[in-house]
Amino acid sequence: MNSQINALLGQAVQYFEQGKLGEAEQLLQKVLQLHAKNFDALHILGVVKGIQNDKQEAIKLLKRAVSIDSGNNFVHFNLAKTLSEAGKEEESLPHHKKATQLAPQHAEAWLNYGRSLNNQGRFEEALSCYERALSVNPYYADAWSNYGATCNAMERYEDALSAYDKALAITPDHAESWSNSGVALHALGRDKAALGAYQKALSINPALPETWTNYAMLLKGLDQPEEALKAFDNVLRFDADNLDAWLQSSVCFTQLRRLEEALAALNRAIAIQPECLSAWIDKGIVQAQLGDLDAALKSYDRALQLDSQSAETWYNKGLSLRDGARHQEALIAYENARAINPKLPRLQISWLRSKMLLCDWTGLEKAIEALHVSTEKEHSVSDPFLFLTMSDDPQQERRCAEIHTATEHPDKRDYKLWPQATDNKTIKIGYYSADFHNHATTYLMAELFEKHDRNAFELIGFSYGPNITDPMRQRVSAAMDRFIDVRQESDTAVVALSRDIGIDIAVDLKGYTRDSRMGIFSYGAAPVQVSYLGYPGTLGAPYIDYLIGDKIITPVTAAAYYSEQIIRLPNSYQINDRTRTIAERNFTRSELDLPEHAFVFACFNNNYKITPQVFDIWMTILNKVPGSVLWLFNDSPAVSDNLRAEAEKRGIAGDRLVFAPHMELASHLARHRQADLFLDTYNYNAHTTASDALWAGLPVLTRIGNTFSSRVAASLLNAVGLPEMITNSVDEYETLAVALASDRERLASYRQRLLANRLTTPLFDSGLFTRHIEDAYRYMHQRRIAGLPPAAYDVPA
Repeated sequence: MNSQINALLGQAVQYFEQGKLGEAEQLLQKVLQLHAKNFDALHILGVVKGIQNDKQEAIKLLKRAVSIDSGNNFVHFNLAKTLSEAGKEEESLPHHKKATQLAPQHAEAWLNYGRSLNNQGRFEEALSCYERALSVNPYYADAWSNYGATCNAMERYEDALSAYDKALAITPDHAESWSNSGVALHALGRDKAALGAYQKALSINPALPETWTNYAMLLKGLDQPEEALKAFDNVLRFDADNLDAWLQSSVCFTQLRRLEEALAALNRAIAIQPECLSAWIDKGIVQAQLGDLDAALKSYDRALQLDSQSAETWYNKGLSLRDGARHQEALIAYENARAINPKLPRLQISWLRSKMLLCDWTGLEKAIEALHVSTEKEHSVSDPFLFLTMSDDPQQERRCAEIHTATEHPDKRDYKLWPQATDNKTIKIGYYSADFHNHATTYLMAELFEKHDRNAFELIGFSYGPNITDPMRQRVSAAMDRFIDVRQESDTAVVALSRDIGIDIAVDLKGYTRDSRMGIFSYGAAPVQVSYLGYPGTLGAPYIDYLIGDKIITPVTAAAYYSEQIIRLPNSYQINDRTRTIAERNFTRSELDLPEHAFVFACFNNNYKITPQVFDIWMTILNKVPGSVLWLFNDSPAVSDNLRAEAEKRGIAGDRLVFAPHMELASHLARHRQADLFLDTYNYNAHTTASDALWAGLPVLTRIGNTFSSRVAASLLNAVGLPEMITNSVDEYETLAVALASDRERLASYRQRLLANRLTTPLFDSGLFTRHIEDAYRYMHQRRIAGLPPAAYDVPA
């Protein structure tokens, strides 16, 4: 029988060495039928089963072999290796130890022992095992590579790189060492070298899914989403159901504004794991960006079914509710998020915004104070636009903008040399906005586009807002030499297009207002970049060269509060369209729910500009002018209810507040005739709203402050010849309001002067304004031609 068994074992070993595992298994089974405790058959069959990935059967066979001969180092070696491969690291350790005790010169046994210890988090012991392996064979590349991997896990990245260098000196094509050195290099901030290491590893062995993943994530982190997507495609080539790869791909698609593809990737992720919370949240975000708010809200509701304590879901649901002007519901969503995680980034700002939009002032003062403190300490990212309503400190506004910019939109310019500018061609002006449609900014700008000197300037409009084909959109696009819809293009694609066109001066009309795309300017769309009109303050961005202001809004003494160089126009910074139509209809007060004979104070500003401090003064004014009313814009029933309640708290009957519904512009301008005096807000003045009132012949009373946003109305009043309506303190503001309500003759004289001045003073002289801003553009361009840095400039009258 022994000779038969030996013959079968010999043939089985021969098959095994030839890779004919099935044939080897058949013979080994025959041996075990003849001799159930044959050590060699159990041992070899256990190895065969391990190779065939039948780990549990392999472990059973190898354990039987160990029970027969516990002094054989190879069976302990193979059992330990198989247990480790089956994820049973703890159980493998005694057999690794026994294998190395029985054969201390077996380098691979020490290597495997070290791997299992590493997988158990026992890093120092793992390093000792690798050192023993290397004492046996100093040229053992796998041991050096694993030594480096454990150093990586211990965050000893320089030691790891030293180990990988030794492995690669022995085996230059050691893909694992190249791959893991990429991990160490990335951890040390040497990302360019890390990319090279991953690329080298993948050139040696393209079948490394983990390396493709690390490579893709690094490319994504380096703001190379297109290349990252290619790498994620390779990850998915090995595992089409890799959830993380689909999720990360969706992020890249979103960054590239390929939103439909992002949505498809998220749907694939959800198909793989229907209860993946992050996939549902991200799906809602993408749907919101696509403008499908109802679908977004359904996705968030599904996410909340999965985890009702997800602050991130509540927060994003709040954003979509806000975008749908459902501010009361948005506030509730934010408050749910705050109850779960009050430190969630941007949550506090969004909550504050909703509170201010609703004129819900409970807890507001304390929250604003905390925001000021955190901004002063430079450790909190705020919303610069919201901050404008909360501060009259220009230094703090600059600090807020700079913190936000450094965090959200850092300087990414590649400092590529721009083509040499010459003075023998038209200057190409790029206007960038999301508002080239029926929007306040475009109402102001439209005539400027039409009046630009086409012999000296070429106008290119870059529109990244909604594709609304209303009359204003048609008017603006007709006024441009080129009008390009870039809403579906990534920031880098818009920059590339701008450079290909050869834009000389890029004018940002959004700043940090809603739907802005500061990322475009962070990459450098043009050699000269300018902030104008859309955002009333500094952007705190090193890549914005100029801000266009005037001598009242941005006096020389305020230069330190702006990161930009200031262009001061000789009159008001604000362009106005003198072709705006005022409806011929003469509204009666009764039609507008106004008392027939009362003095009507008005303020049609957006509700978020109304602060408790302003409201206090208004109520004091109403108290001092018997029978007077305050006419406000009706944004929502919640706002009117809140403000009437606040009036009652201050001893003023709620019905003395009258709310005007939304109305198309020409009729809205016409109804101004039924107001007596426009009361401005502070710290954020009326801007377009103030020029609307002045154009309609309604005097505006303002209190000038220290910041850009608190000085706009003063600029407008000065340019229209009504400087008497500018006050310098709260007391002056209150006193003048009451005095004018009591002195109808004086107020009438101001109104008559305003009506006479509309078409004779600079504020509504769009032709004069156009010449001045073109002079400013020429100045910027000439400095660039001369190779000079941006510098402040007062445009001559």
